[in-house]
Amino acid sequence: MEGQNLILRRGQIVSLLKAGYSPKSIAAKVGVARSTVSKWQKRYEESGNLSDLPKSSRSRVTTPEEDAAILQAAREEDTLKNASALKKRLNLQVSEKTIIRRLRDSGLRCQPPNMEQLIAETVALREKGYSFRAIAKELNVSKTCVVFRIQRFQENGGQLNYLPKRGRGRVASASEDLDPPDTAEHEEALSPSPSAAGGRKAPRRNTRLSGSHREASS
Repeated sequence: MEGQNLILRRGQIVSLLKAGYSPKSIAAKVGVARSTVSKWQKRYEESGNLSDLPKSSRSRVTTPEEDAAILQAAREEDTLKNASALKKRLNLQVSEKTIIRRLRDSGLRCQPPNMEQLIAETVALREKGYSFRAIAKELNVSKTCVVFRIQRFQENGGQLNYLPKRGRGRVASASEDLDPPDTAEHEEALSPSPSAAGGRKAPRRNTRLSGSHREASS
């Protein structure tokens, strides 16, 4: 119904143009923008058609050879049904979403990457001396995600042999890639609260003197 209404409106525009109305007056009469009137005037004069032009199909970003390689690798090894692993294995310069579409088009389900695999990839790059920022760029994830994976690895008993940063004679710790916290806030967070120190607040000294005490002292 909506498509038919559009065709009727476009036909009305053309009829008014043939009747000698200006595009400005037609736009006001039909309730459309002036540019819409000009668009359909030009379309009708060029093709005599008031229908929408067929949308061009999106060109495939993978070649038939790459499609075949994706399917072959996915069928040969179940672990390669993961889009990230397939992209790395075949050195494809396409997005993981494209690989997932190719698998689905062939009736194959793409497996989500497991956390162990993601952590292993992250740790491997870190041990090669990559900074957190470089790892995030390499794996196309956020820096926060990289930090989370490294922390998960360390919490599970793993250890990283961090390589020295350039120009420094000591090994780099995981925290050195992160922005340092504000010094004042950091010190406040580390200082014990009164309740943590003794369970009670220290009594305040009364520095104000009563009237009788002032008279006695004078």
